[in-house]
Amino acid sequence: MLSLRRWHKLPRNFSAFVEELACGIEGLYGAASAEEYRRRARDLFGAAVESTAVDVVGLFDGPDAAGVLMAASRDNTGEITLVHVLEHYLRQGVEERLVAESVRMLRESGAKRILSEFVPLYAEDLGTTFGSLGFESVERAVMAAAASAPGLAPWGLPESVPITEADRGDAAEVIIAAYEGHPDRKLHSDVGDTAAARAFLERVADGGFGLARRSFSRLIRKSGQCAGVIAGCEIGPDIGFILQVAVAPAFQGKGLGTRLLREQAVAFRETGMARIALGVTMDNPARELYERLGFAVLRPVRAHVWQALL
Repeated sequence: MLSLRRWHKLPRNFSAFVEELACGIEGLYGAASAEEYRRRARDLFGAAVESTAVDVVGLFDGPDAAGVLMAASRDNTGEITLVHVLEHYLRQGVEERLVAESVRMLRESGAKRILSEFVPLYAEDLGTTFGSLGFESVERAVMAAAASAPGLAPWGLPESVPITEADRGDAAEVIIAAYEGHPDRKLHSDVGDTAAARAFLERVADGGFGLARRSFSRLIRKSGQCAGVIAGCEIGPDIGFILQVAVAPAFQGKGLGTRLLREQAVAFRETGMARIALGVTMDNPARELYERLGFAVLRPVRAHVWQALL
């Protein structure tokens, strides 16, 4: 009988998880990213198991784990960041039990919102499971482009500069303003208020999403005002990821989003990135901009969000 409990240490069959996840990463981001993951997986999981801000829950078959779920809590928001079930245990209800237990734990801990937007590295669809727990589903995708795509070529003299610590307050205000009334606001824990947006920028700079370099978070000022912001990181040896693009309402429709993306591409190329990836909601008009610049859908992703009734 399978038993549900937290991972207090890495299970005996941990290497099986590493290999399956690495194969999934290779299919998404390439062989170099997969090899990097194999090298770092033990440290990454070990840090998560030891963290007080992360719950790592597993379904065990004796001393071996059949599946694992990782969830983090921050500012009354829970985020499910990984669900993986070993191939041998697929379609046996393991995913459903893991998700239900994590959602229960997050709600009991006081979470007012729970998000799940991880990129599944196997074929199972958890939409029915999340739906039965009261979650709304949003169709999204990971898009990718060659860093050298013609649409991402430099466009005149650069206008953006790296975000400094002193800039973070202004940059946070732009993020908040850009998402006011935006349908994707519910999917972003970093746009609730200025403090949350600033904390997001600090987390990016500290490497909380992937390897950070100063040039990977940028802003544009117009007439002394912060007009646009972009933030990214390195998620593999040759791939950069754009975490956020935001243009203040007064400056939208003036090509600043395009300029930020092109100048971010330059920053990625200068540090050896061959590809650039980002996430987008399928019906977001920004998707058309990304496609014009050379991005194409790499993997459909179904995000899930639950909001407590106030």
